[in-house]
Amino acid sequence: MEIKILGPGCQKCQLAERIVRNIVAETGVKAHIEKVTNIVKISEYEPSKHRR
Repeated sequence: MEIKILGPGCQKCQLAERIVRNIVAETGVKAHIEKVTNIVKISEYEPSKHRR
């Protein structure tokens, strides 16, 4: 599983990353977690294109 956390690095983004990492660790799910803080890269993501 690939999980990308998008955000500029504010407190809420940091909290979201900690929560995601904790849940992945607690559940034993094999996941690659990537934090994307570059605004240009974030703007390239459109949720409707990445939903399954």
